[in-house]
Amino acid sequence: MNTPDQHSHETRDFASAIAPEWLEQLVAALDEIQEAQEAQEAQADPETTTDTDAGAGTGTSADADAEAESQAATTPTLPPELLDDLHGFHPGEAAYVYQSLNADERKLLLQLAGDKFPAATLAWLDDSLVAQAASDLGEAAVIAALASLDSDDALAVFENLDEDARDDLLTRLPPRVRKHIQQAMVFPEDSAGRLMQTEVPVVPRSWTVGQTIDWMRAFRKELTDDFYELIVVDAHYKPIGRTPLSRILQAPRPTPLTELFTARIHSLSASAHQEDVARTFKQYALVTAPVVDREGRLLGVITADDIVEVIEEELSKDMMRLGGVQDGGLFGDLLVTMRARVPWLILNFGTILIAASVIDAFSETIEGYIALAVLLPIVASIGGNAGTQSLTVAVRGLAQRLLERPQRWRFLRRELLINLLNGVVMAALVGGLSAVWFHAPLLGLVVALALLVNIVTAGFAGALIPIVLQRLGVDPAVASGVFVTTITDTVGFFSLLALATLIFL
Repeated sequence: MNTPDQHSHETRDFASAIAPEWLEQLVAALDEIQEAQEAQEAQADPETTTDTDAGAGTGTSADADAEAESQAATTPTLPPELLDDLHGFHPGEAAYVYQSLNADERKLLLQLAGDKFPAATLAWLDDSLVAQAASDLGEAAVIAALASLDSDDALAVFENLDEDARDDLLTRLPPRVRKHIQQAMVFPEDSAGRLMQTEVPVVPRSWTVGQTIDWMRAFRKELTDDFYELIVVDAHYKPIGRTPLSRILQAPRPTPLTELFTARIHSLSASAHQEDVARTFKQYALVTAPVVDREGRLLGVITADDIVEVIEEELSKDMMRLGGVQDGGLFGDLLVTMRARVPWLILNFGTILIAASVIDAFSETIEGYIALAVLLPIVASIGGNAGTQSLTVAVRGLAQRLLERPQRWRFLRRELLINLLNGVVMAALVGGLSAVWFHAPLLGLVVALALLVNIVTAGFAGALIPIVLQRLGVDPAVASGVFVTTITDTVGFFSLLALATLIFL
């Protein structure tokens, strides 16, 4: 394949390929054109036009034609060199340029560039931008782009279009693309059936090397541009092996494929989740893998470049969930993004009230020993960092299925020991500094004990809570952070204030 193919393609790596000066020149040109268009619209104001028509009722059609030609001649356009550069860009580079503009500049760029803008860029755009870009490009350009893309790329673009646009486009797509999209949309989102491409290099086991080479040459237009293995099938169209192209090229033409193919093959169910697919590729170092239906018949193949996208996507999801962010990324709608984040802020406010109530319960202690107010955030913050460290390791281990039942207790014991040792080190450091800072050795002892308790508790909670949430059927990446933060703040405040009350009052 020529392009990666799952959901939004990462364009940030193309930043180094586009000179900042070129991008600045493009933005300046677009802004200048936008200002010129606004000026023309102001001149064509309906009131002005009415007054002019009333005063020039005797004007001829030749005058009107001349005025139209004059306006057309002054219509601003992008400099030809910018258009030529844009036309020669890789689709990923063009996507980076498009995503670097604001909404008005994007629309204007597509209007001015026309067919100079690579329509295949749709496959590289962020998911949240595909629908608007497709609308601005026009139906004909989108159809041409979908027809030119590999089947899995075409599906990735299609499923990000508006629902109304999908229905209209589907009837006008070439039969090959339409068939693949209709078949793939039956499978669950993020499944192997959505990842696969149907341009599969498949050969029967009865063929020879010569027959295989002749077939590849004769039907090269029906195959994907780049592939590295052939899938060998039996009479029932069930995959029974795979043959690297290197073996085909090195063997004499009369050699039967049965002497070349590797019988060990890892077929994937079309309904398998993409995380399981990625795990299979990693475990067996696969380049391609066949996708089969319930009867084991071949439906398509998934290639390694698909899996690179899957891994990056899943990592991004986990990172955003840990931060309580589940929105449209950098380019999502402002209100939609706001509504997605507000519930987590409200939940965080509700849980922090627990920690605030602890401080309120010990208000007399704080009034009597004001240094505690300075030390409270230190104890809570260090404990929070310890909890986040254990939480991150636990969530990643669960995502990679490295924390199955036999490994969980070993992991919990390990995290407990690590945080106990870290707690001793940090307690000695912070407690000693506190004693010197406030000239109070007993205060330093209180801080050291409180910090030790909080680090051990926070670390153990960060390791345990994701495991418990997963057992309860809750996504640990989404919900763990709120609970761990609440525990670390509450335990940190309580341990420091309770010990201070016990010793000083």
